[in-house]
Amino acid sequence: MGNSYKWEAKKISDLYTDVNIAEQTIKSDVSEQPDFVIYKEPKSLYHSEHSPFGYMPSSDEDVGFLDRWREYRKMLKEKYPLVRGSELKKAWKLPLYYVGNIISKHFSENVFPEANRNDAFNIVAGGVSDAMEINFKHQFGTGMYHTFPRIRVFSAFSDDSSVIEKVYTTEVVHNGITYEIPAFLRKHKEDKPDDAILTRNVNFIHNHKISPYNKMDDISKNFIEPYFNRFGIEKYSRGDFERYFQDEPNKFYRWLSKDSTYNTTQYGQRNATDEAALPPALIGQVKVYDSTTDTSGFWYRLGQVMGDDSPSSWNNLWYWQIGDWVYDAVDLIFGPAEAILRKANVPKPAIRNIMDTEYKVHAAARRNIFPGAGINFTYEVPGLSENAIRRATEEARGYGYG
Repeated sequence: MGNSYKWEAKKISDLYTDVNIAEQTIKSDVSEQPDFVIYKEPKSLYHSEHSPFGYMPSSDEDVGFLDRWREYRKMLKEKYPLVRGSELKKAWKLPLYYVGNIISKHFSENVFPEANRNDAFNIVAGGVSDAMEINFKHQFGTGMYHTFPRIRVFSAFSDDSSVIEKVYTTEVVHNGITYEIPAFLRKHKEDKPDDAILTRNVNFIHNHKISPYNKMDDISKNFIEPYFNRFGIEKYSRGDFERYFQDEPNKFYRWLSKDSTYNTTQYGQRNATDEAALPPALIGQVKVYDSTTDTSGFWYRLGQVMGDDSPSSWNNLWYWQIGDWVYDAVDLIFGPAEAILRKANVPKPAIRNIMDTEYKVHAAARRNIFPGAGINFTYEVPGLSENAIRRATEEARGYGYG
C-alpha cells in the first residue's frame, strides 16, 4: 500500500465510481438522485430545494403533527434500508470481491512489493495487482453500500464523527463546580502539541473559562470525519443537515466535533505517558484522554475493505446510534414547530436557529441518560455574559483559530 501505482489506480477508480458518494452528501439537488428522492415534486422555485430559503412545502401538502416523522420514515425506506431488495440478486458477488481483494493485496505486498519493482515484468505485474486490489475493494464497497445501506451507516458511526485522537483538558472552578475544558485537540497521526501553544491555551482557559475552540470554525471544518460526513450525517440528523445546513455546514460540524470530544473524555482512557511528557509547569494541570477508536476489530476491518481506513470501535457505534435514537425522540417535539415554520415560508437561516436549540436539547438529553464517567466537560462554563464570550472569541481568533 502507498506506492505511486496504487495512488494512480485509486484516482482512476474514483473517476469511474458508479456511486459518487461525496457528491451525494454535499449536493442539495436531490432531484438528480432518483433512488433517494424524499419529497414531492416542487410546484415552484420557492417551494424547491433549489430555493435560497430552502425547501418549503406547497400549500396543498399535509403538514400535520406527525408529518415530519412520516417524511423521515419515507427517507429511511428509500435511502437507508437494512437490505435493498433490488440489489440482492447481485449480493452473491460480494464474497468474491472480498476474496479477490485479499488475494490481490497479498500479491501486491508480498509477491510484487514495490522494493522489487526494478524490471519490466515486476513493474507490470505489480501494477496489475495494485489495480486489481483497488478494483475489488471498490466493487465490494459499492456493492455493500447498494445492498446494505444501513450497514454503511453503522460503519460510519463506528468511526466517530471527528478525526480527533486525543483531547487535552485543564480544570477550572466556577461557582464552586469544577469543569474540564479542552485546551488542545489532537488529530490522528499528529505530533504532540507545541509546549508554548499548549501553555498559551491553558492560560487562556484560566483567564476566560472558555476553550479557545469554543466558537471557532476550526473545530468544524478541520476535524470532521470524512466517512461520517458522507454516510452518517444525514441519517443522524433525520435529513436536517441537507435541508438546512448546506450553505452553513460548519455550525452542524461543530456540534458533531464537540460531541466527539465529550465521547472521548467520558469513555476514553487517560494517557499517563502523554501526561508525563508535558512541560513541567503543566504536569498536574493538564489531562490527556485517548479516543475510543482503534485500528483493529470488526468495524475497522470491514471499513478497510470498503475503502475506509479510519480507526473504529463498537463504543463509537453505540454512542452515535444511541444519539441517533435520542435525536429521533427529541425531533418528535421540534418536528411540528419546524413543519409550521416551513409551511409559513420562514427563511432557512431562521429555522437553523430552531435546529440549534434542538441539538442542544438532544445533546443534554443523551448526556443525562448516559453520563459516562461523569466528568463536567464543557467548552464554556455556564452563566458567562455575551460580552465575555465575544472578547474570548476575538482573542482566540488572534491566535489563528478561524
